[in-house]
Amino acid sequence: MTSPVEREPVIVPALRYRGLTWLYDFVIGPTTRERTVKAAIVTHARVEPGAQVLDVGAGTGSLGIMLKRYQPAAKVVGVDGDPQILAIAKRKGSAAAVDVTWVEAMAQRLPFERNQFDRVITSLLLHHLDDAAKAAALAEMRRVLRPGGTIVVADWDRPRGPLMHAAFLLVRLLDGWANTRAHAAGQLASAIAKAGFVNVMAVAHFSTCCGTLTVFTATNPAAGDGPNPNGELR
Repeated sequence: MTSPVEREPVIVPALRYRGLTWLYDFVIGPTTRERTVKAAIVTHARVEPGAQVLDVGAGTGSLGIMLKRYQPAAKVVGVDGDPQILAIAKRKGSAAAVDVTWVEAMAQRLPFERNQFDRVITSLLLHHLDDAAKAAALAEMRRVLRPGGTIVVADWDRPRGPLMHAAFLLVRLLDGWANTRAHAAGQLASAIAKAGFVNVMAVAHFSTCCGTLTVFTATNPAAGDGPNPNGELR
Protein backbone atom coordinates (compact mmCIF):
# COMPACT_ATOMS: atom_id res chain seq x y z
CA MET A 1 0.00 0.00 0.00
CA THR A 2 1.47 3.34 -1.00
CA SER A 3 1.18 6.42 1.17
CA PRO A 4 -0.66 9.44 -0.28
CA VAL A 5 1.52 12.10 -1.83
CA GLU A 6 1.14 15.47 -0.14
CA ARG A 7 0.24 18.18 -2.62
CA GLU A 8 2.34 21.30 -2.79
CA PRO A 9 0.30 24.36 -1.77
CA VAL A 10 -0.56 26.50 -4.79
CA ILE A 11 -0.26 30.28 -4.68
CA VAL A 12 -3.53 31.96 -5.62
CA PRO A 13 -3.00 35.66 -6.49
CA ALA A 14 -5.14 38.02 -4.43
CA LEU A 15 -7.33 38.97 -7.40
CA ARG A 16 -7.05 35.50 -8.96
CA TYR A 17 -4.82 36.69 -11.81
CA ARG A 18 -1.24 37.81 -11.25
CA GLY A 19 -1.57 40.66 -13.71
CA LEU A 20 -4.24 42.24 -11.49
CA THR A 21 -2.19 42.24 -8.26
CA TRP A 22 -1.15 45.89 -8.64
CA LEU A 23 -4.86 46.83 -8.61
CA TYR A 24 -5.57 45.07 -5.31
CA ASP A 25 -5.70 48.08 -2.99
CA PHE A 26 -7.76 50.09 -5.49
CA VAL A 27 -10.30 47.27 -5.82
CA ILE A 28 -10.49 45.90 -2.27
CA GLY A 29 -10.78 49.25 -0.50
CA PRO A 30 -14.16 50.35 -1.88
CA THR A 31 -15.66 46.90 -2.58
CA THR A 32 -15.11 45.34 0.86
CA ARG A 33 -15.41 48.40 3.13
CA GLU A 34 -11.80 47.64 3.98
CA ARG A 35 -11.12 50.35 6.58
CA THR A 36 -14.30 49.59 8.53
CA VAL A 37 -13.83 45.82 8.44
CA LYS A 38 -10.15 45.96 9.35
CA ALA A 39 -10.89 48.38 12.20
CA ALA A 40 -13.35 45.80 13.57
CA ILE A 41 -10.71 43.07 13.25
CA VAL A 42 -8.20 45.17 15.17
CA THR A 43 -10.77 45.97 17.87
CA HIS A 44 -11.74 42.32 18.40
CA ALA A 45 -8.12 41.15 18.35
CA ARG A 46 -7.51 43.09 21.58
CA VAL A 47 -3.75 43.10 21.09
CA GLU A 48 -1.85 43.87 24.30
CA PRO A 49 1.62 45.36 24.76
CA GLY A 50 4.32 42.77 24.18
CA ALA A 51 1.99 40.40 22.33
CA GLN A 52 3.18 38.46 19.31
CA VAL A 53 0.69 38.76 16.44
CA LEU A 54 0.59 36.83 13.16
CA ASP A 55 -1.35 38.06 10.12
CA VAL A 56 -1.83 35.08 7.78
CA GLY A 57 -2.45 36.02 4.17
CA ALA A 58 -1.13 39.53 4.79
CA GLY A 59 -1.66 40.67 1.21
CA THR A 60 -0.51 44.24 0.67
CA GLY A 61 0.06 44.71 4.40
CA SER A 62 -2.77 47.08 5.31
CA LEU A 63 -3.97 45.01 8.27
CA GLY A 64 -0.49 44.32 9.64
CA ILE A 65 0.27 48.04 9.53
CA MET A 66 -3.02 48.86 11.31
CA LEU A 67 -2.30 46.28 14.02
CA LYS A 68 1.16 47.73 14.63
CA ARG A 69 -0.16 51.28 14.77
CA TYR A 70 -2.89 50.20 17.21
CA GLN A 71 -0.38 48.53 19.52
CA PRO A 72 3.19 49.73 18.80
CA ALA A 73 4.55 47.59 21.66
CA ALA A 74 3.39 44.37 19.96
CA LYS A 75 5.49 42.29 17.57
CA VAL A 76 3.55 41.94 14.30
CA VAL A 77 4.46 39.40 11.63
CA GLY A 78 2.74 39.33 8.24
CA VAL A 79 3.00 36.16 6.15
CA ASP A 80 1.95 35.63 2.54
CA GLY A 81 2.89 33.07 -0.08
CA ASP A 82 2.83 35.51 -3.00
CA PRO A 83 6.17 37.34 -3.33
CA GLN A 84 4.65 39.93 -5.67
CA ILE A 85 2.03 41.10 -3.20
CA LEU A 86 4.46 40.78 -0.28
CA ALA A 87 6.78 43.24 -2.05
CA ILE A 88 3.93 45.75 -2.03
CA ALA A 89 3.43 45.13 1.71
CA LYS A 90 7.10 45.76 2.39
CA ARG A 91 7.01 49.06 0.48
CA LYS A 92 3.87 50.16 2.32
CA GLY A 93 5.35 49.23 5.69
CA SER A 94 8.49 51.23 4.96
CA ALA A 95 6.47 54.22 3.78
CA ALA A 96 4.35 54.06 6.95
CA ALA A 97 7.51 53.80 9.08
CA VAL A 98 6.14 50.85 11.07
CA ASP A 99 8.19 47.84 12.12
CA VAL A 100 6.30 44.83 10.75
CA THR A 101 8.17 41.63 9.88
CA TRP A 102 7.19 40.24 6.47
CA VAL A 103 7.65 36.52 5.75
CA GLU A 104 7.05 34.63 2.52
CA ALA A 105 5.30 31.34 3.31
CA MET A 106 2.09 29.42 2.66
CA ALA A 107 -0.74 29.32 5.20
CA GLN A 108 -0.70 25.51 5.10
CA ARG A 109 3.00 25.41 6.08
CA LEU A 110 3.71 28.23 8.50
CA PRO A 111 7.44 28.44 9.36
CA PHE A 112 6.92 29.17 13.04
CA GLU A 113 7.18 27.33 16.34
CA ARG A 114 4.23 25.73 18.07
CA ASN A 115 2.45 28.13 20.50
CA GLN A 116 4.55 31.07 19.27
CA PHE A 117 1.82 33.71 18.87
CA ASP A 118 -0.70 35.34 21.20
CA ARG A 119 -3.00 36.36 18.34
CA VAL A 120 -3.48 34.97 14.84
CA ILE A 121 -5.42 37.04 12.32
CA THR A 122 -6.54 36.13 8.82
CA SER A 123 -8.62 38.24 6.47
CA LEU A 124 -10.01 37.33 3.03
CA LEU A 125 -7.70 34.35 2.67
CA LEU A 126 -9.75 31.23 3.29
CA HIS A 127 -12.21 31.68 0.42
CA HIS A 128 -9.27 31.29 -2.00
CA LEU A 129 -8.63 27.75 -0.69
CA ASP A 130 -10.40 24.46 -1.33
CA ASP A 131 -11.85 22.61 1.66
CA ALA A 132 -8.73 20.52 2.30
CA ALA A 133 -6.45 23.56 2.12
CA LYS A 134 -8.80 25.53 4.41
CA ALA A 135 -8.60 22.76 7.00
CA ALA A 136 -4.81 22.58 6.70
CA ALA A 137 -4.41 26.35 7.01
CA LEU A 138 -6.65 26.54 10.08
CA ALA A 139 -4.79 23.60 11.65
CA GLU A 140 -1.50 25.44 11.13
CA MET A 141 -2.92 28.63 12.63
CA ARG A 142 -3.98 26.67 15.70
CA ARG A 143 -0.55 25.02 15.94
CA VAL A 144 1.30 28.34 16.11
CA LEU A 145 -1.25 29.97 18.46
CA ARG A 146 -0.61 29.56 22.16
CA PRO A 147 -3.25 27.84 24.32
CA GLY A 148 -5.77 30.46 25.37
CA GLY A 149 -4.80 32.68 22.43
CA THR A 150 -7.35 34.26 20.11
CA ILE A 151 -7.81 33.79 16.38
CA VAL A 152 -9.72 36.40 14.38
CA VAL A 153 -11.05 35.33 10.98
CA ALA A 154 -12.69 37.73 8.54
CA ASP A 155 -14.07 36.31 5.31
CA TRP A 156 -17.12 35.89 3.13
CA ASP A 157 -20.02 34.20 4.91
CA ARG A 158 -23.59 33.16 4.08
CA PRO A 159 -25.15 36.13 2.24
CA ARG A 160 -27.60 37.97 4.47
CA GLY A 161 -30.51 38.54 2.08
CA PRO A 162 -31.18 38.34 -1.67
CA LEU A 163 -29.11 41.43 -2.52
CA MET A 164 -26.03 40.04 -0.76
CA HIS A 165 -26.62 36.67 -2.42
CA ALA A 166 -26.60 38.30 -5.86
CA ALA A 167 -23.51 40.36 -4.97
CA PHE A 168 -21.60 37.27 -3.81
CA LEU A 169 -22.02 35.64 -7.21
CA LEU A 170 -19.26 37.89 -8.55
CA VAL A 171 -16.82 36.64 -5.90
CA ARG A 172 -17.81 33.03 -6.59
CA LEU A 173 -17.25 33.47 -10.32
CA LEU A 174 -13.83 35.02 -9.70
CA ASP A 175 -12.56 32.75 -6.92
CA GLY A 176 -14.26 29.48 -7.81
CA TRP A 177 -17.51 27.74 -6.90
CA ALA A 178 -15.84 24.91 -4.98
CA ASN A 179 -13.59 27.20 -2.92
CA THR A 180 -16.49 29.43 -1.90
CA ARG A 181 -19.14 26.75 -1.39
CA ALA A 182 -18.62 26.49 2.38
CA HIS A 183 -18.74 30.27 2.68
CA ALA A 184 -21.99 30.57 0.73
CA ALA A 185 -23.50 27.84 2.92
CA GLY A 186 -22.49 29.58 6.16
CA GLN A 187 -20.08 26.80 7.13
CA LEU A 188 -17.00 28.87 7.95
CA ALA A 189 -17.71 28.86 11.69
CA SER A 190 -17.99 25.06 11.54
CA ALA A 191 -14.64 24.83 9.72
CA ILE A 192 -13.00 26.91 12.45
CA ALA A 193 -14.48 24.65 15.13
CA LYS A 194 -13.40 21.48 13.29
CA ALA A 195 -9.82 22.76 13.41
CA GLY A 196 -10.06 22.50 17.20
CA PHE A 197 -10.89 26.07 18.17
CA VAL A 198 -13.56 26.71 20.80
CA ASN A 199 -15.90 29.61 21.60
CA VAL A 200 -16.33 30.37 17.90
CA MET A 201 -18.41 33.54 17.63
CA ALA A 202 -19.51 35.79 14.78
CA VAL A 203 -18.83 39.23 16.25
CA ALA A 204 -19.58 41.47 13.26
CA HIS A 205 -21.32 41.31 9.87
CA PHE A 206 -20.75 43.77 7.02
CA SER A 207 -22.84 44.16 3.88
CA THR A 208 -20.62 45.02 0.92
CA CYS A 209 -21.04 45.27 -2.83
CA CYS A 210 -19.50 41.77 -3.05
CA GLY A 211 -21.55 40.03 -0.36
CA THR A 212 -21.57 39.57 3.41
CA LEU A 213 -18.28 39.76 5.28
CA THR A 214 -18.27 38.26 8.77
CA VAL A 215 -15.67 38.61 11.50
CA PHE A 216 -15.28 35.56 13.76
CA THR A 217 -13.31 35.15 16.96
CA ALA A 218 -12.32 31.85 18.57
CA THR A 219 -9.95 30.50 21.19
CA ASN A 220 -7.23 27.88 21.06
CA PRO A 221 -8.17 25.67 24.01
CA ALA A 222 -5.75 24.67 26.70
CA ALA A 223 -4.36 21.14 26.63
CA GLY A 224 -7.12 18.72 27.51
CA ASP A 225 -9.87 21.06 26.31
CA GLY A 226 -9.47 20.42 22.60
CA PRO A 227 -11.02 17.80 20.36
CA ASN A 228 -10.60 14.17 21.31
CA PRO A 229 -9.61 11.52 18.74
CA ASN A 230 -13.25 11.34 17.60
CA GLY A 231 -13.26 15.05 16.82
CA GLU A 232 -15.52 15.95 19.75
CA LEU A 233 -14.68 18.66 22.25
CA ARG A 234 -13.87 17.40 25.71
